[in-house]
Amino acid sequence: MESHNPSRSSGSSRDLEGSGDSAPQIELLPISELARCCSEETNKFLKQSASNDRFCLELFRRAILYRDDEAWASLYQQYAPLVLTWISQHQSATQSWARMVGLLW
Repeated sequence: MESHNPSRSSGSSRDLEGSGDSAPQIELLPISELARCCSEETNKFLKQSASNDRFCLELFRRAILYRDDEAWASLYQQYAPLVLTWISQHQSATQSWARMVGLLW
């Protein structure tokens, strides 16, 4: 089996996926690395390419389960533009976009 050491990573979330033995490693990644991988994988998803949602899900897990402010901030940074897009496309939105995003987050 292939070992995936985050400190020797080439910088791609692909390096962190492994062949099943790396599942616990995701819990050891710093939030900054999770956020970077989440962004990378989200971009793949939006381009309809193969993607892996586990980095984003780990951010949500830490934000919700551990009430981690850094995880919440990373999620806000990742998803606020998407939420703003949804709101701006909704015809019956009567409040300002920024206020509505503030209420959602």
